Amino acid sequence: MKKIAVQLHKDRTLSGILQILDLSGGFILGPFTCLGKADGGDAKLHGNPERNPVLPFGDTPTGKYNVVQLVSHSGGESDLHTYGSFPSVLLDPISGDALKAKKNGRAGLMIHGGGPSASGRLRPTHGCIRLSEANQRDLVSLVVQSVLSEISVVVTEG
Repeated sequence: MKKIAVQLHKDRTLSGILQILDLSGGFILGPFTCLGKADGGDAKLHGNPERNPVLPFGDTPTGKYNVVQLVSHSGGESDLHTYGSFPSVLLDPISGDALKAKKNGRAGLMIHGGGPSASGRLRPTHGCIRLSEANQRDLVSLVVQSVLSEISVVVTEG
């Protein structure tokens, strides 16, 4: 069994850390810089100007998730910029604010890559967790080698 542990800041403009651990908490992969911040303009446009994590288009909600599957994207220019060159890891919320968000209609929470901002930093998403392309490649490689039902994701905030 493996655990993807994500530590996000309360101030979501700051990057967080994603790492993969074994059941005993031993390090397997990472730590990777990640971002769990929603795009403020899109959140406002969809009625969530505060980027409330339990509402659609909010920041990434904390809680526990199961890994459902890897999702490949079309490879078009928009998908490459949004999701990156590697498959996304689709998550199913099972506890905490993540489960509240699911009950409020949040869907499609993923870990994915994508193009950087003009300054070269990780860009906000619609509430997913963004990694750099290189880190997403490494994460997907590990997920492919694992039994998906044996991977949990825990997102905490500090």
